[in-house]
Amino acid sequence: MDTNNDNDLFYESPNVKITKSVLIIANSRYYIKEINGAIVTKQQNYRRYPILGAILMIGPAIYAGSIGLWLIFIGLIVAAVLMKPTYALRLKTGLGEIRPLRSQNREELEVVKEAIHKAITSDYL
Repeated sequence: MDTNNDNDLFYESPNVKITKSVLIIANSRYYIKEINGAIVTKQQNYRRYPILGAILMIGPAIYAGSIGLWLIFIGLIVAAVLMKPTYALRLKTGLGEIRPLRSQNREELEVVKEAIHKAITSDYL
């Protein structure tokens, strides 16, 4: 099957291309017939570590009165606030599950997921 046919193209971006027969992410190819499903999930966020560090630093910062400890405390709080969640596109195959694509933009991954579902079901329509 010709993967360059516009009728077979479900999605295309600089790093992702989805056709009726193949999913291409960067330099990796995944054949649509081998994919059973796709889901988008939120990856574990390690935001709790800077928050815990800040909580542990507040006591010494108050009692020592050191500006350096206060700067560390503020830095940990800023780090926790700036940490953004990461989402992963998970592909279910007959051999297991793979996570070929990660992003901080959930909507972008949802569009890719929907295009994969359309490609999977296109043979049945």
